[in-house]
Amino acid sequence: MAISFSGLASGLDTDAIIRASVDAARQPAERVEAQKTLVQGQNQVISDLVGRLDELAEEVGKLNTPREIRSLKAEASDDAYINIDEETGFAEPGTYAVRVTSLARNEVSASTTFGNKDAGVIGTGSVDIAVGSGSAVTISYDATDSLDDIAARINDQVDGVSSSVLFDGTNYRLMVNADEAGLENSLTFSNETGASLGVTELVPPSDAVFSVNGVQVSRPTNSITDVIPGLSFELRAENAPTDPETFIRIDDDVDGLKEKIRSFIDTYNKVATLLDDQLSFSGEAGDIKGADTLFGDSSTRGLQNNLSSLVTRSFSTRTGGSVSLGFLGLELSNTGLLTLDDEKFEDAIDNNREDLEDLFAGATTGTGFASELDDLVDRYTRFGDGIFSTKRDANASRIRFFDDQIERFEERASAVQERLSRQFAALESTVGQLQNQGQFLAGL
Repeated sequence: MAISFSGLASGLDTDAIIRASVDAARQPAERVEAQKTLVQGQNQVISDLVGRLDELAEEVGKLNTPREIRSLKAEASDDAYINIDEETGFAEPGTYAVRVTSLARNEVSASTTFGNKDAGVIGTGSVDIAVGSGSAVTISYDATDSLDDIAARINDQVDGVSSSVLFDGTNYRLMVNADEAGLENSLTFSNETGASLGVTELVPPSDAVFSVNGVQVSRPTNSITDVIPGLSFELRAENAPTDPETFIRIDDDVDGLKEKIRSFIDTYNKVATLLDDQLSFSGEAGDIKGADTLFGDSSTRGLQNNLSSLVTRSFSTRTGGSVSLGFLGLELSNTGLLTLDDEKFEDAIDNNREDLEDLFAGATTGTGFASELDDLVDRYTRFGDGIFSTKRDANASRIRFFDDQIERFEERASAVQERLSRQFAALESTVGQLQNQGQFLAGL
């Protein structure tokens, strides 16, 4: 690296002069950088607000149908026999006694035993395989095929079965299993020619047989979806004759509903807190906030006003009356937050479920508070033409413009540095030559 000594000939601090000139040339870039930082700050606030609005839409979506409001829960008295898969708001509260006589099973079949599984162990032949009432598929094999080859061919050509090779420690068998349980998926092996596989049934197919409140039912699967309306469950084990019945109880999940509404309130207040923080004056002096916030933004103020209007609105009930969030014990504070009267909240949920359904889900589909709030959030957050999406995209364009400006100003500053460096280097050289000439003349 070359060593430079500034102003040795001229006595000028040329490095300082160049730095000052370059710093002056960079000042426009620094001003633009400051503007860019403010716009980036505003975009971060918009992203935070959109994220909270999306969470709010998700929470209120849990209250947008009568099914969600009813918030039922189902439990089995012994999950060793019955596992509750899914409960829905279309199920009716009640108790169901279930006894499992037999489980649905997949058919398992196997070939005769072979001393090895190598190519040619069987020879040449064929067999037709059919699943249930489906068409048979012919599987052919010859002296070049191993048991693994035949298993792969079955898996590739016959839908609804799985084939593999089993080694019992002494001999090999070709295994063929039905993929689905039930009598309707039984396997048929027919029209064998040549060397026979000698397939026999090890586990016969069977349907699930069980009773619900004393009524016998059969299904080709252990996953039961159409016996108790609105409820899906899995049969896990068969009851011995001396076993008690397993009871499925469907009850109102009041605690679950309360948790949904409280979660909605908390999420709403996160949005309201951010809006109040952005739109209110700061400090005791009421200072105006900077451009890196949404202070003074009309669309953000509009969102705050729309939310306040919506949470104080009344909605029609199916009996011709009206209901608002107030009957739940919810009130709007002067900062836009929802406050909750616990006593009114408990009473409304325990004793006025119909009005609660009409409030959130609507007396008719799509007319309740939940759908109105979801529409409002969508208007601000949807991709492309949402109010905040448009604002964020516009800010992103400004940031790109600022970047271009900063790059140009930096290029100008670099050009100033290069030009002054050349000029001062030439000056130092000229002054040095004159000094040498002066010294020469003085010595004459």
